[in-house]
Amino acid sequence: MAVYRLPLFHCFLACLATLILGFGLGFTLGRFSPKPVTTRPVVTVTPTPTPSGIPDPTPTDGKVILTLYFDNILFNSNAASCSAVFPVKRQISVTNVPLRAALNLLFQGPTEQEQAFGYRSVFSSTTTDLLKSVNVKNGIVYLDFNRPAAIEAVKSGANSSCGHAQFLSSIEKTAMSFSGIKTVDEKNFTLGGSKSAYLNLLQQ
Repeated sequence: MAVYRLPLFHCFLACLATLILGFGLGFTLGRFSPKPVTTRPVVTVTPTPTPSGIPDPTPTDGKVILTLYFDNILFNSNAASCSAVFPVKRQISVTNVPLRAALNLLFQGPTEQEQAFGYRSVFSSTTTDLLKSVNVKNGIVYLDFNRPAAIEAVKSGANSSCGHAQFLSSIEKTAMSFSGIKTVDEKNFTLGGSKSAYLNLLQQ
């Protein structure tokens, strides 16, 4: 029985044609296959709200504008951040002790107008006399408090974890609004001249 054998040259041509066909098909599929989609992460930027609605006082001769800091229910609902406080502007007569004047105003709490715009605080008319003395040495603020007003602040929640954070943040931000103030630290606060009395009352 005769066996038909392809010439070697014909085998070579057949293999070459197969390779060319395979390469061409692969190239074509590669050209028309969908490109991988690159997904970029979506970054959501949440703007920090700034209290508004209360017009800033206009500077006038013989007056100075002070910045106080209180919590605001419109921008910190449910006390989402215990230490969040927001600025309000007050205008008073020029004084040689503006830091003391600012703290005295702070400890009186928000005005009725400010409360209408959502401002709130552990400070109120019952804590008006909270500040006994304030001293600044090398940019460090030292505060001494009066006991009766401090007790009223505690009644308003100044010794609770969240209320205490607000208490400290309001004082710190208000004091730091003055040039030359470098440090406002609770370790430099006293009650009637006693550090331990302060700690016992406001950090129970």
